[in-house]
Amino acid sequence: MHAINTNLIADPIEVEMRLEKLHLNKDDLISVARDAFSARHNITVAGPKTGPGLLSYLYGTEALRIRIVGEQWDQVDVDNIALIRNDELKIQVVFQNVDVASSLSLTPKPTTKKGAGSERASKGNMLFDELPQFVSTDNSEYITYSFMVAPNGASELSQAVIKDGTFVAFIERIFITDASDFNDDPIEGSAPSEIASDFEINVTKKAT
Repeated sequence: MHAINTNLIADPIEVEMRLEKLHLNKDDLISVARDAFSARHNITVAGPKTGPGLLSYLYGTEALRIRIVGEQWDQVDVDNIALIRNDELKIQVVFQNVDVASSLSLTPKPTTKKGAGSERASKGNMLFDELPQFVSTDNSEYITYSFMVAPNGASELSQAVIKDGTFVAFIERIFITDASDFNDDPIEGSAPSEIASDFEINVTKKAT
């Protein structure tokens, strides 16, 4: 199998230039990451262990749409996946909880197993025939980026290849923020030791 040389963009100036080509704004993405981070920590000891990840996903997805959808971007749902889509550039972005982000030494992993819809969406990210191939779908003509946010608020915009429910390769990684300036103190009454599990909604179609 051909090895993929990931296009990793970490320099702030290069990040801004790359995002401009994608019709995206770094400040908007940082705001999305901050919203998801804040939601994750806005849970008390009475909440379920799955609460932080669920809140991060819900508020992160909502923030992504509120801050970016407009003249160039549309809000769509494909294969039960909430996306934003740019028809001119043929790209789409999905919110994703991950374990780490914007790290030179580690690559992100999804905090929950990705479903078949995510694998089909990543088909547009294929570069070589030897890489995993998935069933064709209406959105396979689009390149799929994931806006990945870690529990500490670090985030990156990355183009990943998905197989067996996880990321097996990265075509591009664009570092957005290491969240070093985020306030990581949970709200009063919360219990950080209880915030251990992540949760996202994976919807599967009922067999007919």
